[in-house]
Amino acid sequence: MKKTTEISRLLHQIAKQYNAMAADLQAKAGIDMDRIGKYRVVGYLAKNADRDVYQKDIEQELGFSKSAISNAVTFLESEGLIERVLIRTDKRYRKIALTPKGLAFHRQFIGRFDSVGSNMLEGMTREETETLSALLKKVLKNLNKAREEAGL
Repeated sequence: MKKTTEISRLLHQIAKQYNAMAADLQAKAGIDMDRIGKYRVVGYLAKNADRDVYQKDIEQELGFSKSAISNAVTFLESEGLIERVLIRTDKRYRKIALTPKGLAFHRQFIGRFDSVGSNMLEGMTREETETLSALLKKVLKNLNKAREEAGL
């Protein structure tokens, strides 16, 4: 078997196992799988709580369309997890921020996923996890480049 085929198979199996574990945890927490993309916005906002975040930032980082992010923001705002904050210097823009309820949701949500990540990296040294991370980033960069070159 070619090494690229074996690596592709392994990456697929890892993603499948991770997604299955994540789905089980989400179901136990009562999180609707149809809304998981929307909840990724909450994670992004929590990760970037130290700076102003705008809808365009979320679109670029998560790779969803403008309309998908707009729908997610509207839904999350209706759930009380985020708020749109008017910018005094430019009233055309509103930054998007977590509410206290959104932060609490994120902490509960992320706590469940930390266990999946810990299980996945069990038995690896810090150096091994750093090497794995660096290699996977290269793989992702190469795949993104190939998609762009193919016009996809």
